[in-house]
Amino acid sequence: MVAINPVLGTFAAHAQPSKTQGASDSQIESEVTARLSSTDWFPNLRVQVKNGLVFLDGEIPSQEKKDWAEKLILKTPGVIDIVDRSETTLQPHEILSPAAEETRKLLQRFHRLVPYLVSSVLILIVFGLLSYFAHKILLSVIQKRLKSILMAQALAKVFALFFLMIGLYLALKSSGLSGLAYTVLGGTGFIGLGVGLALKNSLENYAAGILISVRETFRKGEIIQINGIEGVVQAVTSRGTSLMDYEGNHIIIPNSEVFKSTIKNLTRNPNMRADFGVGIGYDDSVDKARKVIRETLAKMDTLILKDPDPLVTVDNLGAATVNLRIYFWFDAIKYSKLKIQSLVIQKVKEALMDAQISMPDDAREVVFTSPLHVVQSAEKDVPAKAPDKINKSETPSMVDFHGEDLSSEWNQVKKQALMSEASEKGEDLLGQ
Repeated sequence: MVAINPVLGTFAAHAQPSKTQGASDSQIESEVTARLSSTDWFPNLRVQVKNGLVFLDGEIPSQEKKDWAEKLILKTPGVIDIVDRSETTLQPHEILSPAAEETRKLLQRFHRLVPYLVSSVLILIVFGLLSYFAHKILLSVIQKRLKSILMAQALAKVFALFFLMIGLYLALKSSGLSGLAYTVLGGTGFIGLGVGLALKNSLENYAAGILISVRETFRKGEIIQINGIEGVVQAVTSRGTSLMDYEGNHIIIPNSEVFKSTIKNLTRNPNMRADFGVGIGYDDSVDKARKVIRETLAKMDTLILKDPDPLVTVDNLGAATVNLRIYFWFDAIKYSKLKIQSLVIQKVKEALMDAQISMPDDAREVVFTSPLHVVQSAEKDVPAKAPDKINKSETPSMVDFHGEDLSSEWNQVKKQALMSEASEKGEDLLGQ
């Protein structure tokens, strides 16, 4: 309300009082104190009112009671506002009250979710059984069509995992967790990427094992050579390929390395070529030496194959010899390369000696650092004795090799490899 002051000639503004007309601070204080005292909740609380403002000092047992007291005070006539200078204290039994309240709420929520959880569990059980039987049935069907055991297992597991993922999605949808269901399906790709990076080498060996078994590059018991490592194949597991070399050592090569390397299979084609070199003197006839060597190899036709024909070539010219290289083929399944090559070298050497073809050593140059004094001997030169003629009747026949054991050690190593346990554990992908 606005009034005019006749003395000053000015306007004076009088604010409408917020207190109820006639309610003093003492009355407000008495009324607030009485209301709070009636509850016995605030024994240590002091109330003071100044100009309609209620000042609170002391202690209040809990925040909940403080909020209740403030609402009660504001409802008191004449109160403008509250100035809270009190402290909130917690009783020992009230410390765990928030946790108890949250537990109570969780139990209530759980009670509401029980039907959904039961249905989700039943869905998981049903699809788990479907996944199990699908894996068994598909594995038996695929194994009849594919020779690779690992490939059949991988395909069966993929189909089984597909059923399991559908069951998990439906279970989450049934429990009301649609957002989580979409998150699981969306996060599967990221999880797969992370697992793939973490298990890169293992997955690479697994995939290489599948391809090796499908392509049938080699079989169990065959002799192969990988990066200079030669041996008999024992097994191929999901991790590595097990070999046994000719010294009886067990060797494991990771499948990824086997798949990327050049593989030499020494068993698929039983015919194998061997070669060796021999040097003859410069004074000897190369054509004669080649003829003698060919005739020698021809007499060993039970060991050396006629097709392809043996080959004798001039390899190079040495310091004191003309070096020839002899190539011949033989059956590596029947005969050992080391044994037959040793025998052929021996027979060629004997034939060249019988034909009076020299096989000199490499020439050597001797340098004397001081002058060499030559003293002539008083003895008369004695004619050198001619070498005794070789009695061919006393010399063993060039083709007398039937008494030697030239059999290949491959069969023996193969027998040991198949009888001994492979170093790499796991199911053999090559089968029997």
